[in-house]
Amino acid sequence: MTADHERLRAVSEGPADLAALLPYLVETYPSNGIVLIAVTGHSGRLGKVMTAPVPEDPGAWPAVAECGLEDLVRAAGPELTGVLACLCREPGEGETGATVTCFLAPLHTVIEDACTHHDLPLFESLCLSAGCWWSYTGSYSAAEEGTPLRGEDPPPAVATAVYAGIAPAPRSEDIAATFTPVTGERAAEQRRALDEAQRDLATQLAAEGREAVWEEIEHLVENALKDFQRGAEDLDAEVAARLLIGLLNVEVRDRGFEHCEPGELAASQRLWRCLARRCVPSYASCAAPALTLLGWTALCAGDRSTARVALDHALDADAEYTMAQLLSCALRNRLPLEPLREVARTERARRRAERT
Repeated sequence: MTADHERLRAVSEGPADLAALLPYLVETYPSNGIVLIAVTGHSGRLGKVMTAPVPEDPGAWPAVAECGLEDLVRAAGPELTGVLACLCREPGEGETGATVTCFLAPLHTVIEDACTHHDLPLFESLCLSAGCWWSYTGSYSAAEEGTPLRGEDPPPAVATAVYAGIAPAPRSEDIAATFTPVTGERAAEQRRALDEAQRDLATQLAAEGREAVWEEIEHLVENALKDFQRGAEDLDAEVAARLLIGLLNVEVRDRGFEHCEPGELAASQRLWRCLARRCVPSYASCAAPALTLLGWTALCAGDRSTARVALDHALDADAEYTMAQLLSCALRNRLPLEPLREVARTERARRRAERT
């Protein structure tokens, strides 16, 4: 939940209100996500908001629903009187909004059961897909058409949000598009460069040893960041490949982590986006370090929307990537970043002192 949401003081007066208001309640409008919203007090004011991706495996839905609801109960406190749920998912190839709604109907049931377990009413449960909404808590039928999200007259709750100066959240797919991997001939060129960089680094490690090789890659990271601070927007395939393979080493990754001061953030984010775009499908797991660094610098810049999407994609690339897990936890729980930045500053100062 954002500070802007605190200012909103909105009340949802039905499913159409909730569907229209959702972009003003979340930090990032999910293309595939669960949104749980607390209803508080006798007035029915909307309170804390919890979001989570929808797992592809339906077997994981109960655990995600229970975890999200526990977080909501903890965050909302004793004023919590009920829950609203929104299941957001854009249709994939061969799907429609109606088929998505049918697919997610068991997830609604799982959330309903979790609410019952916590002795909380689920006041409303929507599916939002393909520009329409469906309500599971009414007389839902898999055959019915959805209601368009954008009517001619916005409900009063949306007018209240606009009057309060609150902008609708960016869509997660629009953010993800800024680091979507290259395709076509550029992808083929990058794949060849990555194949070659992997072979070359293996040979170099055997001949020169880890310390010398990783030190060289660390200098390559530093030089790339300096180039991007001078306005560079792209890298050639060979340099990008060497950086991506090098960033798999934690010490090299941590060198990039240190560039988190205000004057460095814009250039750093451009570099990490650039590298994430070079992670062609056969090297998709190599995106985890670059996307984690993008998430970190976005957090430092106060851009929680980009941070959330970047870290989610980092964990999609490598579900066990520890730094992405830690930063995602910090993001969800709004933990202070300054202790982490202080660690980065201290390490950077130590290395500079060693050079002199």
